[in-house]
Amino acid sequence: MRAEGYPVDLYYLMDLSYSMKDDLHNVKTLGSKILDALNSITKNSRIGFGSFVDKTVLPYTNTHPDKLKKPCPETETSCQPAFGYQHVLDLTENGENFKNEVSRQAISGNLDAPEGGLDAIMQATVCEKDIGWRNNTRLLVYASDDGFHFAGDGKLAAILTPNDGQCHMVNKRYSKSNEMELSQMIPKSAVGKLSGDSSNVVTLIKEAYNNLSSTVILEHRSLPEGLKISYNSKCSGGTNEDKGRCTNVKINEEISFDVTVTAEKCISEQSFEISVLGFTEKIIVQAQPHCTCNCDEVPDPKDCNMSGKITCGICSCEEGFVGQNCECRLGAKSEKDLVKQCQRDNSSIICSGLGDCVCGRCQCHSGDTEGKVIYGTYCECDNKNCELNNGQICGECVEPPSIEAIVGGTIAGVALIGLLLLLLWKAVTHYQDLKEFRKFEKEKQKAKWNNTHKVSNNFTYDIHYWIGKVSSQDEQGAAAIYTTQMDDHLGGVAVQHRECQGYESEAFRAYFKQGLIRRQVLIASLRSVRICFRCQPLQHWEPAVALAMEKLSSTDVAVTLLESSLTCRPVGGSHRGEGEVGPQEQGTAILAHEPASV
Repeated sequence: MRAEGYPVDLYYLMDLSYSMKDDLHNVKTLGSKILDALNSITKNSRIGFGSFVDKTVLPYTNTHPDKLKKPCPETETSCQPAFGYQHVLDLTENGENFKNEVSRQAISGNLDAPEGGLDAIMQATVCEKDIGWRNNTRLLVYASDDGFHFAGDGKLAAILTPNDGQCHMVNKRYSKSNEMELSQMIPKSAVGKLSGDSSNVVTLIKEAYNNLSSTVILEHRSLPEGLKISYNSKCSGGTNEDKGRCTNVKINEEISFDVTVTAEKCISEQSFEISVLGFTEKIIVQAQPHCTCNCDEVPDPKDCNMSGKITCGICSCEEGFVGQNCECRLGAKSEKDLVKQCQRDNSSIICSGLGDCVCGRCQCHSGDTEGKVIYGTYCECDNKNCELNNGQICGECVEPPSIEAIVGGTIAGVALIGLLLLLLWKAVTHYQDLKEFRKFEKEKQKAKWNNTHKVSNNFTYDIHYWIGKVSSQDEQGAAAIYTTQMDDHLGGVAVQHRECQGYESEAFRAYFKQGLIRRQVLIASLRSVRICFRCQPLQHWEPAVALAMEKLSSTDVAVTLLESSLTCRPVGGSHRGEGEVGPQEQGTAILAHEPASV
């Protein structure tokens, strides 16, 4: 029967992420109205408050120290540090106390859309002393504008330990928020759509309480091994269901359940509990199986390995023997010790769930697919995959390839190959250019614009054109023009040579024994000229002209003169080498040389 005025404890659990800012404001103003709504249903009610955001680790929350202190936008003046779950107010009958505590709350924030609401629900449920739950109806209101993280999400933050279902509250805050993940959902719950500003929260609480209190669910605990239980519900309206659940139960309406307990094997007298979900009342059931049967068949002791006898088709072993056919001798060990030998790393699963424990050893089942073989001390291995042994087949499975390493290695390899090809291409082109340049320089050394050598009146000429390294194409072209002019002027008698700076001929170098000293002088027109060259080993090369002359007129021309120690002696007499020599372009020079007089 559903009782009237049954005590109710309501705990309001609210999401304080930044998107719930307007909802928090309305809850502050509606605090006393929520308790009034409960009092209209039952006079014995209390209310409490708790809040949550998310785990304070990446990728759920920005872990920068400044952002942990203030996860809200910079424009927000009232913002509390990031947290997982905090208990704010114990269950109380004072609505004003609830309103005052909620009004002190400030909004917080996180990075992703889902929240850590299930962690908060777990702690609010199991921390009975901290919350102040009574042994009566407990109503928890979960308010959020988004989804929640569920089992498996913790792996993103390297949180692999399953939630142990225990209370971990320190100073009213959940202390294991970043260490455990929740893996179970709550069986009896109701969901309502909250308006954009939470203004309909009072109505939702009333509807949720009526829906939950009108649903009766039977559950059992500590069912002994070997017993099987089933329910047959006789709900209102004459409807029957083959499970322990009835909905839409009205106040003072009676419903009944038929509970059937079946013993699958002969066990000693044991007990278990049956209760209604959400209520503290419970029934203790004493189970005493009737193990006698009328069997005319004469049992064969060999069926139980001569260590027991068959009772109703099951071997009842003598003391000191266990097993399906009494094949295991206990000796100094107990049956529990034998079972532990089949449990890997203190696991509660026997033989990895893929075998039977026989005399302390696992006998593995056959594979569920063709060719699959299950083996190993604890049946933890198979020849098809590595899922049953932490990703390894009997400790020999290699780690799966890393996608990041493959992609990174491929990109690095392509970049390295491209760089090597680029360097190879650069080396080949540089070598080819160097080869062509050397060939060009050799051709320039061999080049002679006019190799005519005539002898007339015991008078010969060798004319050397010296081209500096910094000479432009125009200057080199001017030298070629002067070559033609000089050849015409001398009637083709002279032998003309082209000397390039750094690649001068031995004959040309023999003319210069000392360094060059440049200075500007004024000279008149020339009558008898011998022209010599000298290269000075300076950082900046400049063409130079050394002249030995006789002053014949008063017409002055500015030229560059080499000071002292020309290796060529001046030519005497106006009858030798008469002619005119015009001013020369920079980077070119002329040498008139008479071998007989040197």
